[in-house]
Amino acid sequence: MNNHVEMVPNTGSSSAHITLTDEYIVINGGHQKILNGYSSAQHSAVSVARADVLGLEKQTLRDKRKLVIGMVLFGFAVLLQGILDSWGTAIELGHFLGFFSKDSIFTVFRVIMTAGCIVPAIILVGIYSVRPSYVFRISSLGGEYMVETKHYELSRIDALMFAFYNPQETRKAALAAGFDVFLSYRRDGGETMAILLKDRLSAKGYRVFLDIEGLNSGSFNTKLLFVIEECTDFVFVGSKGSLDRCANEGDWVRLEIAHALRHSKNIVPIMLRDFEFPATLPEEIDSLRVQNGVNANSHEYFDAAIDRLAEKFLKSKPV
Repeated sequence: MNNHVEMVPNTGSSSAHITLTDEYIVINGGHQKILNGYSSAQHSAVSVARADVLGLEKQTLRDKRKLVIGMVLFGFAVLLQGILDSWGTAIELGHFLGFFSKDSIFTVFRVIMTAGCIVPAIILVGIYSVRPSYVFRISSLGGEYMVETKHYELSRIDALMFAFYNPQETRKAALAAGFDVFLSYRRDGGETMAILLKDRLSAKGYRVFLDIEGLNSGSFNTKLLFVIEECTDFVFVGSKGSLDRCANEGDWVRLEIAHALRHSKNIVPIMLRDFEFPATLPEEIDSLRVQNGVNANSHEYFDAAIDRLAEKFLKSKPV
């Protein structure tokens, strides 16, 4: 059951990366651990076995915040009432001594009471209009782990939770369309070539999977790894610097290549102009450098490179 989903925070955030694999939920970065009633901030990576997970939950914090603010407002109202009582006594004394007229007393009270009602009401309306904040909570036999979610797309959290609780449904959704060739690419420098490849191969009758919407929106598509498993061919578009970020464990290109290698797919690198393999690659994808590939470093011979790819390297057949 390969069910591998990545939850990555927005760019520039120091929040944790959360990865769901076949056997573990891996939290890499800042989070809170609660054990025996004690909470501690942690930044080191932790792996929680799926078998030990009691549940995943996305908790809203807005209701708790409203409760706290409501208590503050109640305290403010009590304080205001005490002030009004004090002022009322002082005003009555002033009226008795002739310092205030009857009309001025009523005017002062109207102003004070109006302010005392409107200010808390405005604050309360503002609180209710604030966007809810959430905490992603992992309950396990070894304690609870909480990650603030303000730096994540909420759809990523929902996708990870869905994949955890509905692995078979996630797989079915991924395989519904049916593909033979998976195109893996780095958006910076490789997107144009990937689109051209899809168009050319599709015209030849191949069923090609290309994830454009997920990359453009910045969200992780939970279908990707399932689609790789069902495809016969895995074509990697090698553009300038496209493998440099693979040193990052959460890099999507690295995850895709590693998954294809792990499942013994027919891997074909398409090497564009200025593409070079880094001096070192993570061990899990290092064998990519020994795969037979196609050079496509000239637009003049692009169609010939596509023909060579289809005729010599792809194992799937056109439909």
